[in-house]
Amino acid sequence: STGDPYNYADEIFEIVDSLDRADGDLVLGAYETVDEYFMELYVHSLLNRDMALAMASAFITTVAILIHTGSPWLTLMGLVQIIFSFPLSLFFYHFILRLEYFPFLNFIGVFVVFAIGADDVFVAVDKWKNARLQMRDSTTEEVAAHALPDAAYAMFLTTITTAAAFFATTICPITSMFAFALFCGLLIVFDYLMNIFIVFPGLCLYDKWLLRGKRSCCIICRGKKKVDELGVKEENEFDSSESDGEIVEMKEPKLSFIHRILSGYYRCMHRYRWLT
Repeated sequence: STGDPYNYADEIFEIVDSLDRADGDLVLGAYETVDEYFMELYVHSLLNRDMALAMASAFITTVAILIHTGSPWLTLMGLVQIIFSFPLSLFFYHFILRLEYFPFLNFIGVFVVFAIGADDVFVAVDKWKNARLQMRDSTTEEVAAHALPDAAYAMFLTTITTAAAFFATTICPITSMFAFALFCGLLIVFDYLMNIFIVFPGLCLYDKWLLRGKRSCCIICRGKKKVDELGVKEENEFDSSESDGEIVEMKEPKLSFIHRILSGYYRCMHRYRWLT
């Protein structure tokens, strides 16, 4: 046939599969399923499809981070953290470990690092929010000294266990599995480091901007509120001024969208736990 051979990769493999499933009859002709060019056709035919799935995963992760943090700035820092882990892992893989073989399977690490990276962003932001709520009168530096070590330790435990699971898989004698496990482990480690070096400073800047009263749509996209999720004093303070003998109490902070979903799920599970 003529034309782009990549367009016929699926048809070629269907023919080969039918020959492989022959019922014992003599098959005339010869074919080679391990030929490098033949496999390259099939790999390229799947590349665009899998990259489309990866982009969809990245889009969903970005939306989830934006909804949870309510800040385009923190969302950007989270994406930069995830993206930077790729070239760093690839540099360590090729130039430090001196490994030349890079299988197509390694691209599945895109899904792994986006999931782990988003989780690290959630942990860092939530730790900061809790610290700010407990330390409303403190400076950004004091909140950072309290929240960031706690967040780094929590993320370190999840990072080390997940990375260790991938690194343990490198004992597999299959080269593709060895390369995949090693690269995913590197992605997780460098994602953790990028979270510390990028997201943590981003949180400090975010807090300073809110303390100064800056409300740009690039910083926070929730507008002015009486109760701020980060617990900034100007927006979430206890009003103890007595007016007509009454004390005005602070309102409960509004929970995030994801928090409300999970809280509803847990309440439902608790209410109908007798069914299980």
